Amino acid sequence: MLAIAIFTFTLFITVSAFAQPGRRSQDFRPQQRYAERPIDRPDRPQRQMLEECILPDLTEEQQVQMKELRLARLESSTRHRNQMDELRARKRNLMTQGDVDNDAINAIIDEMTALKNAQMKEAVNKRQAVRSILNEEQRVIFDSRQARRPGGKGSYGRAGDAPRMRRW
Repeated sequence: MLAIAIFTFTLFITVSAFAQPGRRSQDFRPQQRYAERPIDRPDRPQRQMLEECILPDLTEEQQVQMKELRLARLESSTRHRNQMDELRARKRNLMTQGDVDNDAINAIIDEMTALKNAQMKEAVNKRQAVRSILNEEQRVIFDSRQARRPGGKGSYGRAGDAPRMRRW
């Protein structure tokens, strides 16, 4: 009788352990999170890819100016990203060599800092340029939307497949 009870208990534990695959089963692919996501979510507003700026009553002239600013921003951010990638690669090469040259590594870090500084100043100038295009009502909405996005990245950042909010 004891043997039957132990066998039944062991079988119960084994079956219940295999019934719970966990949060990420092996057949789950990260792309499915975004491809099979329901479009309407009543609990959370849907994020949109911003092809056009979501501001009320933009005139044709404002839309053209915003598009020009957006293209200039994309061009400069691509240039900045390429320069930073080159500096990171040079730094990584210097750090993995047998002879570590701290002065060269520090010089590259100084270049990276100067580049980041220039990028931050450029972002502020572009933001002010967008604000100068808008009227008072649009400016208030624009400012309130920027304040809700920590880091200006729409809470996604640079990595991942998630759709990103457009930064100005």
